[in-house]
Amino acid sequence: MTAGLGANRALKYKIMFRLFGSSCTIFNTNIDHFTDKHMCFTDSVISSQALSQLYRSISLVECNDFFQDWIKYCCADDCICYDVTSISNYSTSLPMVAWGYNRDKERLPQVNVGMFCTIQRKLPVYFSCYNGSINDFTNLPYVLEQAKANGLKLDVPITLVIDGGFAVGDALDNARAHGCDFIVGAPLDFCKDIREQVLNWRRNPLSENTILIQRSDGTIRCSVKDYNIGRINTRLMMYKSPLSTSRDEASLSSYVSKISEELRSATRLGPNRYKQYSQLFHINVNEKNEILSFEIKEKHYSEILELCGCFALFCTRNDLSPQEVLDIYRAKDCVEKAFSVFKNDILYERLEVKSQESIYGKLFIAFIALIIRRMLDNKLRPYLKISRIGLDSAIARLSDITCRKYGESWVLTSSLSKQQKELVETLNIPISFLDIKKG
Repeated sequence: MTAGLGANRALKYKIMFRLFGSSCTIFNTNIDHFTDKHMCFTDSVISSQALSQLYRSISLVECNDFFQDWIKYCCADDCICYDVTSISNYSTSLPMVAWGYNRDKERLPQVNVGMFCTIQRKLPVYFSCYNGSINDFTNLPYVLEQAKANGLKLDVPITLVIDGGFAVGDALDNARAHGCDFIVGAPLDFCKDIREQVLNWRRNPLSENTILIQRSDGTIRCSVKDYNIGRINTRLMMYKSPLSTSRDEASLSSYVSKISEELRSATRLGPNRYKQYSQLFHINVNEKNEILSFEIKEKHYSEILELCGCFALFCTRNDLSPQEVLDIYRAKDCVEKAFSVFKNDILYERLEVKSQESIYGKLFIAFIALIIRRMLDNKLRPYLKISRIGLDSAIARLSDITCRKYGESWVLTSSLSKQQKELVETLNIPISFLDIKKG
């Protein structure tokens, strides 16, 4: 990726990948300390000013060149999941930073970041940042167009795995127009018909259309039927999980008991509570909004009880079984975990930039660091499982390897520990040339 960037910038890229990939708390003021104390192979400490200049110097052309090469490498024969997060920023003067739906429940303006990840290898594929006030499904066709321009569609027709927030007719039409198959969550409130379809199935649970999916946490029941979303032919897959059923029923029972107790003890209800509680209860009040009597809506309650543990998915691929569709959809949490690392470990929950030009550069380097962490995790997974340590612990042990420069050569300041040797060997790191015993 650093080919053609020049030796100086390539070196700074490598230092930043190391910094961002180390789970270090990232603020611009930390770079001088980091480059002074860690093995970065640089002759001088990098200042926060130089770091800001690096962010601004990263061009969209360079990023797209990387994405085109990277997509060819990581996307063959794999499904792609997509999701969006928001990253808060204190500055309100930047055009891309705007008020919108803040997923962290913070009263701060934000930038939205959409990211694609592969399902099997769980590798970040591509990201796009856009104005924080734009909602996710409205921007989906624009992100797909950008990803397509960078090769996402050219190498393999993709199957897009997305959550129920994107279950909007226009968004799915756009996905199909870009040649994408999709697996998408089908919220029971997507339209009245989905809820009725699931209820009709549960009223006849032993119908011949019901299949059983054996899993370690219980047997999941499933029913499949053809379904049209506008002009899109898809399959509606309805599932009922025994584990989720018991959890949802307990939660529902607790909620009903809580509301019943509040209604018994309350003398009157405000309009908001009346509207909320009326969803489950018939409530009689007088002209002063004083509660005269209440009773549960039996039919509505029985329907909610029947829907406990139920969920549904849309799938346009006919070659996948209901179990395969479920496994693929559940595996999409890789993008949620990637966002957690991206925001909390790498960016430390804030973007911390003061110029529009720095936003994409910082996000791009953080994205590369996320790839490095994911590849490290994939390569170290057998060792981490055997040694019962996490990736952050392994990175901390590697970060404790220190060097000093003597003349034109770098040498280790101490012998490696047993764990460090195991990690170096597992990763096949060519570190022997730094050892004073090499000659």
